[in-house]
Amino acid sequence: MKILLDTNIVLDLLLAHDPFVDDARAIFLLIENRHIEGYLCADVVTTIHYLVSRERGKQSADDVITKMLDIFEITPVDKRVLTEATRTHGTDYEDSVVHTSAYHAGIDRIITRDPKGFKQSKVPVSAPGEFLAFIEGGA
Repeated sequence: MKILLDTNIVLDLLLAHDPFVDDARAIFLLIENRHIEGYLCADVVTTIHYLVSRERGKQSADDVITKMLDIFEITPVDKRVLTEATRTHGTDYEDSVVHTSAYHAGIDRIITRDPKGFKQSKVPVSAPGEFLAFIEGGA
């Protein structure tokens, strides 16, 4: 199974956001242990670098991105994705870019704490807890 993590899930782990960090950690472990394939959208990587750099400095952000690139594959953001994302009529362009990129990369599920931002997604969307229950159920 190929899953794509939204920015908020990555930040939950990196910044230890309670009460969300435990679910994020469990999902990361599934990816690190190769039980599922983890993906990030290319624009999420740049956003994570920017936010971690503001909180912890550039070197820490570089280290985080290096580790992320060891664990995750990246869905591309190109002209087709950006153009199509403008036509999805979602309320958030960034979310539209994420789900359009996921769709074109053949992602099976997007994991986010903001499912309302993905109402127009052609890719199924789950909250972290829902996804973990789905996986534990043997699906």
